[in-house]
Amino acid sequence: MNTGTQSRSVVDFSVLVADRLGLDVHERREVELAALFRDIGNIAIPSGIINKPGPLTDEEWSVVQTHTIHGQGLLDKAGSVRREVGQIVRAAHERWDGLGYPDGLSGPSIPLAARIVSCCDALSAMTAERPYRLPMNLLLTARRPVT
Repeated sequence: MNTGTQSRSVVDFSVLVADRLGLDVHERREVELAALFRDIGNIAIPSGIINKPGPLTDEEWSVVQTHTIHGQGLLDKAGSVRREVGQIVRAAHERWDGLGYPDGLSGPSIPLAARIVSCCDALSAMTAERPYRLPMNLLLTARRPVT
């Protein structure tokens, strides 16, 4: 799956979840835009880091983690609804346990829209073919019992 295809899949999954949760039109649009622009800040990350074929050093990983802040900045400059979307983009790599980035938010302090985008991004990554593994089957994944 190429980057464009994965991006479309994250948007599609995110909108489906927003619809299932009954989000209003404004919230649904924010989710959709945040899913679309979630990694826009990567344009500020040096291509040598973005395209590095092997593992990142701790220093390189720290640089990558700033992409959410850059993304928020770009969307804030666009104004209007993009400011709200920028806040969601900034929080889209936070984790429920507080170990995400950039702000270490946890639990319900992470905006719902950011949680939706984050989960859908992970689902898209798991169900996409990678050079080092086959994609997980979405139907089989959904039917596995939670232990």
